[in-house]
Amino acid sequence: MQLISTEGMDLRPQGGASARSAKKAEKTAFDVKLEKFDTAAKIKVINEVRAFTNLGLKEAKDLVEKAPVLLK
Repeated sequence: MQLISTEGMDLRPQGGASARSAKKAEKTAFDVKLEKFDTAAKIKVINEVRAFTNLGLKEAKDLVEKAPVLLK
C-alpha cells in the first residue's frame, strides 16, 4: 500500500443544501438566435443546426436560410 500526501488539498465536503437546490434550478434547454453567418461556412452551420435540433437536411437548410431566426 502506498501513502498519498493530502497536504494542501481541501478534503472537506463541498456544497450543502444550497448546492443541491442550485443543481435543481439549472437550466438545460436554451433558445438560440441565428442572426447571421459567413456564407463560406453555410454547410457547417447547417450541420450544427441539424445536430442539436434533430432536423433533416432540407429542414435545417431552410431554417438557416431564413436567418435571422430563433432556434429552439
